[in-house]
Amino acid sequence: EGLVVPVVGQDLLAIPLPSGVVSLQEWLASRLAERLGMSTAGPCSGPPLCGVVSRYLQQGGDLDDVYPAIRASMPECGELPLPPALVKLAQIDGFQLFVTTTFDSLLKEALDKVRSRGMPNTGEYAFSPLSLGDLSCQWSADSEPAVFHLLGRVSAIPGDYAVTEEDVLEFVRALQSEAAQPARLLSELNQRHLLILGSGFPDWVLRFLLRIGKGERLWMARRAAWIADAGLKDDPGLPRFLEDFRTRTSLFHGG
Repeated sequence: EGLVVPVVGQDLLAIPLPSGVVSLQEWLASRLAERLGMSTAGPCSGPPLCGVVSRYLQQGGDLDDVYPAIRASMPECGELPLPPALVKLAQIDGFQLFVTTTFDSLLKEALDKVRSRGMPNTGEYAFSPLSLGDLSCQWSADSEPAVFHLLGRVSAIPGDYAVTEEDVLEFVRALQSEAAQPARLLSELNQRHLLILGSGFPDWVLRFLLRIGKGERLWMARRAAWIADAGLKDDPGLPRFLEDFRTRTSLFHGG
């Protein structure tokens, strides 16, 4: 009935290549390492792309060089096979508004392919602390599908999209400001249920996404939410928090 908004994260970007399935993060990390003159991505405990950036900075690199390098490393439209999960989401007609926490355009490509035979009919919007973008005032659930990049869309401009956890913190700060936040998007989210899929984020970011998406204190929320995230099985903090405060949020630990 159009009352659910999927919030798509990096764990859904699993790309089937002839050599095996690889995440967009891994694919980009390899390209970025080569572009920045690093032989390999090296070990890292967090997302692969963050690992490359961290090593680059530790070696004396300039953070301002990272963002244009990522932009130059991005795949062209159609260069990579579309992640099957995104194609399946695009096939569900009841979903018209999609929120993504990733900076690529793979979700838009999937919607264009499934719903308009490859024609670029999907609206694409983005927020950042620099641009303060919002959902178009002309958009409605009866119009074309729309993808909103909550943490920015890839560009050559430093700080225009979130790459590191410190970037995410800046976006969270900006989204908390009534003067800066995307009011039309948040109004749409506050009227709908949330389906948060494969965010790959730590506990504190997920709590924030729930709070800003529901628009009121979690224990008072009228709308439900579902979270599917494999990382939750190793982190009891969020499940305990959601259960203690009866937040109408259901968890699926299988990814």
